[in-house]
Parts: sequence; C-alpha cells; structure tokens
Amino acid sequence: MDVRSLAIVPFENLAGNTIQATVDGFTQDLATNLGTMAPLRIPPVSMARSKQTDAEEIVREMNTDAVLRGTVSQSQGQFRIEIDSHTHGNEAPLIEEGFQRREIGVGEIGV
Repeated sequence: MDVRSLAIVPFENLAGNTIQATVDGFTQDLATNLGTMAPLRIPPVSMARSKQTDAEEIVREMNTDAVLRGTVSQSQGQFRIEIDSHTHGNEAPLIEEGFQRREIGVGEIGV
C-alpha cells in the first residue's frame, strides 16, 4: 500500500512522569521530520487519540492511510522506543521496530 498520509499518536510513556517532556519531544520530532518527506501528509499530533484507541478507528477519524504509535521506556541509562504502524483495512503491522539509545547529558550535546 502506498502511504500518503500518516497519523502519529502521542507516544505512551511507560517510565513515569519524570520523562514525559522527553516522550512528548520524541513524538513531536518524529512528526516534524516525517512531515518534511513530501508528499507525506501528517496531521498535527495533538489531533490524534491515545494509544488505547483502535488503529482502524484512528485512521478513519484522522482520514489517513496509516497510523504510527509508540511507547518509550527507560532503564539503566537507556531509552527504549517501540513503534508500530498499521494501514487502513490491514490488521498486520506495516512497521514493528524497537530502538534503544543511551541517555545523554546536556554537556554531551554538540552545538
């Protein structure tokens, strides 16, 4: 299926309130970066519903071809991000992927 529009649901924070701003940042950065890929249309993340909502319902409500959802957890100085994406009318995921990265301190960010 050719995906021309993608709803991105705010990522679910599995680590607790201490990293909520980081989780929101991951979601927004992903939406911003994917939004630069013409001709992919991405509605504002704030319009999408929670992860608990059925993927097919999100696709219908957002009028998109697919939905991308994710979770973020944190353990022993590592962030773990899990994502999955479903297309309209297809129960099998388009993408199922996990990523793990170590945390970095403000002093380690190159400016």
